[in-house]
Amino acid sequence: MVTNYTTPSYDNLLAHRGHELTVVPEPCRLVAGTILVLEDLSTPWDCDGLSHFEAVFSGPASHELLPDFYRLRVGDAVFALHLEPVARDLRFVHYVASLSETTAYIALAG
Repeated sequence: MVTNYTTPSYDNLLAHRGHELTVVPEPCRLVAGTILVLEDLSTPWDCDGLSHFEAVFSGPASHELLPDFYRLRVGDAVFALHLEPVARDLRFVHYVASLSETTAYIALAG
């Protein structure tokens, strides 16, 4: 199956805030189809021509993901993101993906 990746830009991710994204199964890494929710995006901040932002996800504590790159699918969109667990409680693990894009792209997209 051919996968077409979607650029994980601020606007592309913002369109999926509050939605469930499925971690694409990868049997060789023992990654199952865990469901994550894109909770929120930080306000972008600019530095040296780049706009930086963070995407915050939550997922079930029973299927915690290790810090690594994962493919996340929502509808036809597939994002490749590096997820880092940052907090845990009895029900959820919370992850952050730190991203950046050129400031020119933000200005044109906005």
